[in-house]
Amino acid sequence: MDRTGKTKSDKPVQIDRTRYAYSTARIRAMENGLVNASRLSRYFEARSEEEIARLLVEDGYPAASDPEISLQLGLEAAYEEMRELSPDQALIDTLLLSRDLHNLKVMLKSLAVYWPRRKPEQSSRDAAASGYGEPPVTEQKDNRDESVSALWPEIHTPVTLQQLQPLLQQPSTISPEVMFTALRSQKTAELPPELVAAAAEASARYLQNYDVSEIDIYLDQTQAIMFSAAAANVENNFFRDFVSLRSDLANAGMLLRTRFLHSGADYLARLLLPGGKIPAARLLELYEAPVEEIVAALSTTRLAGLAESVEHFAQGGEAIARFSQAQDEVLIRFVQNAKRILRGPEAIIGYLIAREMEIRTIRIIITCLRNNIPIEKARELARLTYL
Repeated sequence: MDRTGKTKSDKPVQIDRTRYAYSTARIRAMENGLVNASRLSRYFEARSEEEIARLLVEDGYPAASDPEISLQLGLEAAYEEMRELSPDQALIDTLLLSRDLHNLKVMLKSLAVYWPRRKPEQSSRDAAASGYGEPPVTEQKDNRDESVSALWPEIHTPVTLQQLQPLLQQPSTISPEVMFTALRSQKTAELPPELVAAAAEASARYLQNYDVSEIDIYLDQTQAIMFSAAAANVENNFFRDFVSLRSDLANAGMLLRTRFLHSGADYLARLLLPGGKIPAARLLELYEAPVEEIVAALSTTRLAGLAESVEHFAQGGEAIARFSQAQDEVLIRFVQNAKRILRGPEAIIGYLIAREMEIRTIRIIITCLRNNIPIEKARELARLTYL
């Protein structure tokens, strides 16, 4: 199976749990190195970034002068360790898929604003001809290899990879350098075909009305479809539920945000991701419903943990941050189930999500220190620990 869920057979892949015996045992030992609630309290008591950096080293993170760098290196090391332990490399690639597509979104949106705009009548002809299906072909006036077809109207824009680095996510399966070079040159041989196709289609949609949100919408949909396909092709209920839960959590957030911004039910319909267990039709019904009905509807699902934050979402500001925290807690409570499974890929997923959550909390603490925000705010927004 590859990371898009494609297999040589239509039948789902059976998980051979005996192959995970060593990796699960090793991960159980590594879990003792995760930051639990007691150890996390030391970070809340830290009064400087230097103290945070020292605590990170004590907890096994690579030493660095900047604690943000230490956290980044620690996350990269966690994924590399799981890749070495996993009998199925496609699992790690699938988990990293969201980072590849995030980076693709950042790069395309940064480049797209410099693309030459076409005449309105040309855009209309392209829209009618393609129906969003075929990316428009623009005349090439630069020194691009003539054998390379125009997937998007990239010219030599002033955007550099260095400018984008703060927005990019690592680790990923495709290095930012390789992806950026391929997008600029349109020599895409080093990129997965499905990613090239997604970039071309996202570009085509942007070029219909020059709205960069079209890139976000299409690539978010693409990610959900790829995740769902990967889950459907593996006989593992935990992974399938993990994937569907991610879609449900994202869709609940989009329901509340579109209501908050008065974006309209039609716009919400375009945003909703496939693969969740809550039907899109039900979410669209809830768009016009009173908040009490939304709370009641979610309370009968796996998203019951969002109920309190949903009630206060319309207040904006901190209430939205609390909702994001509640989303993460629903996810971490789900992956905690991995600790009960003797052997299998569940341990790998659980460990990686646990690392990501602890890093998220420590980053909140660092942000508070850097901006002289009372540390109590960080305590309020801290993510639930895995242990």
